[in-house]
Amino acid sequence: MTKLREIIERHGGNFSATLGQLKLSIVEQLVFIVLAIVFLVLLGSKPVIDSNQYIKPLLESGLIAVFIASLHNLYDTANSIFVILGWEGEQ
Repeated sequence: MTKLREIIERHGGNFSATLGQLKLSIVEQLVFIVLAIVFLVLLGSKPVIDSNQYIKPLLESGLIAVFIASLHNLYDTANSIFVILGWEGEQ
């Protein structure tokens, strides 16, 4: 965020949409963490697991999907930050 402020001070520009997307990405990451916790709690619950033979594979698949989506989100956010850090006023 400091680099964004530096770019704004030097070259001007409106980065409100960029900042909004970075904040949204952080919120998405928090949602993924909460979802992973929910899946893990449900996987640890014997009554839930015993209720249906398909519940455990579904919960495990959901947990894997959350993990993959979380990694994709992390990659996208990190890539965006590195692009911003590498920007030196090229037009």
